[in-house]
Amino acid sequence: MNSTYVNDLLQSLGQSALTVLLAVGALIVGWIVAMVASAIVRNILRRTGLDDRLNSIVSGEDDGAPIQIADWVSKIVFWLVMLLVLAGLFDRFGAASAAAPLQGLVATALGYIPGLVAAGALLIAAWLIASIVRWAVLRAADATNIDERLSSQADLGEQPLSVSSSLATVAFWLAFLIFLPGILNQLDLPGLEGTVAGLVDPVVALIPNLLAAAILLVVGWFAARIVRQVVTNVL
Repeated sequence: MNSTYVNDLLQSLGQSALTVLLAVGALIVGWIVAMVASAIVRNILRRTGLDDRLNSIVSGEDDGAPIQIADWVSKIVFWLVMLLVLAGLFDRFGAASAAAPLQGLVATALGYIPGLVAAGALLIAAWLIASIVRWAVLRAADATNIDERLSSQADLGEQPLSVSSSLATVAFWLAFLIFLPGILNQLDLPGLEGTVAGLVDPVVALIPNLLAAAILLVVGWFAARIVRQVVTNVL
């Protein structure tokens, strides 16, 4: 009887040890898969230059500010894979009650991925369009030599005005703000989207008036130069 008890105990311990070894092995394999997936995502994002694009959006320049979006996303991917591995392990080895919350958490996180992808696409589109607008404003300002002309009119000597840079920055952010409510909508943030839309809509509504005022300002400036030239010639 004692021999039977010892055999049963050894068999039970052997099965438990095998289960633990299988769980540890699966956990190690899952960790390796998570590391590989994280590294792949990080390399892809770095190859696309997403960090530099976000730096440009925030600062308006390609100055390499420390926004490490690739590292953030790769860490999120790593932990999502690890959560899937843990949920699978708990379910496989008879701990369904522990697996259910993890599975729900992963399902919720995965449900946000389409919105994040759409928001990311809109963010890149906003950056591209805003950058084109900024470039167009800078080229137009260079073609008209507005900085030099205003500096000479103001008699600033060796400290020229940088009106073109300021106008380009304003144009960049105005173009970018137009996309901001749509980006927040894709992220399913209705409260924040409504607040931002309430701020952006009046600004966007002012754009035609700002353009008209800019045109009138340019026309008035040229008219003033012509009148001054005529008066100078007459006198």
